[in-house]
Amino acid sequence: EIKFMGSANQSITYPGSLPNLKFDKTGGTVSFDANFTASRNIINLSGTIDPKTSTITLSTNHSTITPNGMEFYNLVWNRGNSADTSVTDELVIRNDFTLTTANQINTGPIVVKGSFTTTDSSVTGNAQLIFRGSGAQTANFNGFDIPNGLVTIDNSAGVTFVGTASLNGSGED
Repeated sequence: EIKFMGSANQSITYPGSLPNLKFDKTGGTVSFDANFTASRNIINLSGTIDPKTSTITLSTNHSTITPNGMEFYNLVWNRGNSADTSVTDELVIRNDFTLTTANQINTGPIVVKGSFTTTDSSVTGNAQLIFRGSGAQTANFNGFDIPNGLVTIDNSAGVTFVGTASLNGSGED
C-alpha cells in the first residue's frame, strides 16, 4: 500500500503499476503527473487530488474505489473477467472512460463527462452510468455491454450513441 499523507504537495510520477493507493491528506495537493496502472484499491479519505491530464488504468483483482470527491481525467477499466469492483460513492471521469473488461461494477454512480467506449461483452453489477458533459458526448457501444444499473443522460448538448448496446438491467430500456 502506498499512502499519501501530510500537508505538503505530492505527485505520482511513476508510469508503472501501483498497488493499493490511499490518500489521507491534511493539506496540499496530490498531482497525477504520469499515466499509471492501479492494481488494487484506491481510497481517498481526505485531501485534494489533481488528475491533470493523466490516464489511469485499473487492472486485475477485486477492489474498492472510494473517490470521496476525487476525480479522474481519463480512466481505462481493465480489471479482468473475474474481478469485482465496488465504487463507494460518485466516481467522476472528467474526460474519457474506456471499459475493456470487468466482472461486476457495483454501486457508484459513475459520471462520464467526455466520451465512453465499451469493449466488454459481459459486465454485470448495479452501477449507474451518468453522462454529464458540458458539450456533446459520444457513447461507443459497438454491440458490447455496460453495468446493469440505470443509465442517465444529464447533458443538454446531447449524447450520440454509436452501435448497439447490451441493455439487460432494470431501467436500461
